[in-house]
Amino acid sequence: MAELFNQLMSGFSADQPLPYICYFLLVLSTFGAFMLVKACNAYMDELEGIGQINKLPFDKLVEEYIDWYTARRKSSSVKALKTHTNNHLVPYFKSMDVFNMTTQDVMKFQNKKMKEGRSAEYLKKMHVFLVSILNHAMKYHDLKQNVASLVGNFEI
Repeated sequence: MAELFNQLMSGFSADQPLPYICYFLLVLSTFGAFMLVKACNAYMDELEGIGQINKLPFDKLVEEYIDWYTARRKSSSVKALKTHTNNHLVPYFKSMDVFNMTTQDVMKFQNKKMKEGRSAEYLKKMHVFLVSILNHAMKYHDLKQNVASLVGNFEI
């Protein structure tokens, strides 16, 4: 609406005759309500697209967590985290919304990884990283529960 106002006002100056200003007010009153509704609808559409409260893709959470982790841990620990996330966690969970992640998703992930022949120690470390990432979401994004914690570590 402000854009419409600016467009209409660009054609007027302070020395314009009164009929032009009256015409402007008539146009504004006729289309003002329509423009207000249109602006409100556009705002609601924007909220529906980007304002979704419970939407957090796993891969974006991992990026955020790695940044947070890097500032607080040794480089060897960061390297281990990146190895597990880049090679296992992100390729499996991809952009899955963590708010919709279920214990079934974690269980299927564990089943798939156990079939790959990794050592028990390696698999358990992978689980610790998954739990830590989801704990980060609980602390900073109001995730209500950590489904990886509910499932528990690999039972080997």
